Amino acid sequence: MEVDPRRIHAGVIKANTAGASQYRFHLNNLITLYFKSGLVAEAVNVFHQIPSPNVVSWTSLISGHSNTPFGLGYFISMLRHPTLPNQRTIAIVLKTCASLPSLFFGLQIHALSTKLSLASEPFSASALIHFYSKTQLPTNAQKVFDEIPERDAVCFSSVIVGLAQNSKPIDALSYFAEMRACGFGSTDYSVSAALRASAELASLEQCRMVHAHSVVNGLDSNVIVGTALVDGYGKCGMVDEARLVFDQLVSILNLIGWNAMMSSYAQQGDKDSVTELFSMMEYRGQSKWNSGDRAMRAMTTGNTKIGSVGEFFHRLGLFDLGSWPRSCPKRLNHQAVCPNSCSSAMH
Repeated sequence: MEVDPRRIHAGVIKANTAGASQYRFHLNNLITLYFKSGLVAEAVNVFHQIPSPNVVSWTSLISGHSNTPFGLGYFISMLRHPTLPNQRTIAIVLKTCASLPSLFFGLQIHALSTKLSLASEPFSASALIHFYSKTQLPTNAQKVFDEIPERDAVCFSSVIVGLAQNSKPIDALSYFAEMRACGFGSTDYSVSAALRASAELASLEQCRMVHAHSVVNGLDSNVIVGTALVDGYGKCGMVDEARLVFDQLVSILNLIGWNAMMSSYAQQGDKDSVTELFSMMEYRGQSKWNSGDRAMRAMTTGNTKIGSVGEFFHRLGLFDLGSWPRSCPKRLNHQAVCPNSCSSAMH
């Protein structure tokens, strides 16, 4: 059970016999505790009670408003105070810029971090790489990475994931190989990104190499890596190997993993296996019906290949087959999911 930060606050006030710096230290911690408890107004009130807020005080306040415009506003107030940011402050603000997104503000943060000699520090540089990756500027992310004098595993993971997400698979795999050559340990994120890059290239050999690497490093049973393996083998056309991984991890896989396996079968036109998996998924309570569901796209793709979209929807109770496709869907807008599938079926 979490302790109420208001009780801790009361204790700090009653025992306030320390100096100003020690009192500020306690208040900084209270700001974080209030935010974690969802008591935003109380956290802001504590901040305003600090006579001379330092960079930790401001960073705690900005962190509590991360991913919102308020965070950027408090950052500007900090600079006007004036208080200079540290690496953690820069990282939090860049994360907010990537989330909103706000490319212009993020570019200004990059310029400021360069001026303060923070842009090449591993912690803030990783945040810059993430920011440029999220704003679809992978070349900028690579440039930031290449300018880091002392790289760590987090920096490598950031650039590998960013490049894989921005359809630069060869560069992503190149950095993955460099990371291994430098002796840094792999993470579930770097391995899954390498698998994603291998899948985009449809490189079965590379996918198997990364799979072997994940086994050696004990990451093959990780849900993120497992899902990437299913997706990677499926996109390489090796559905049997994808299913083998899927069956080994079925107890821990989430909806994304199920969708990846279904998509693998759908790409091969195996509608029976797709329908079988979808039925299993519904039985386990995994399925989520909505117009953008990847599972639905996999289902319709697999059935379109053999011209049975109408029968498929009728079997699932989505449409009245007698009036399909003119009738309105009972449970979802199928044409939002599969316009090409329905179009081909009607001809």
